[in-house]
Amino acid sequence: MFLSPDKQGQMTIYQTSGNPYGHIIMRGGKRPNYHAEDIAAAGEALREFDLPEQLVVDFSHGNCQKQHRRQLEVCADICQQIRAGSTAIAGIMAESFLQEGTQKVVPASR
Repeated sequence: MFLSPDKQGQMTIYQTSGNPYGHIIMRGGKRPNYHAEDIAAAGEALREFDLPEQLVVDFSHGNCQKQHRRQLEVCADICQQIRAGSTAIAGIMAESFLQEGTQKVVPASR
């Protein structure tokens, strides 16, 4: 259950049976979190709350320590986990516009 305004702006209590497609994105942070022990810990936390064990692993960001070439290492590790029988990994995310550094956002030309 949660509170949210309805279309008239009135606070309303909503109840839902949940989203069976919900997942956690393993993005990394101060350290990568795609290793088998990280995946196992996240899966265990989900099971404790009786939630679907569905994880999406981000090959980029904190998991590759912002070095885009390391995405291949993350990919190889995740592939090995899946080959070894991991069923918690429901999907992956990867950066596909790969150039060194941060790409600038430029206004559209008129």
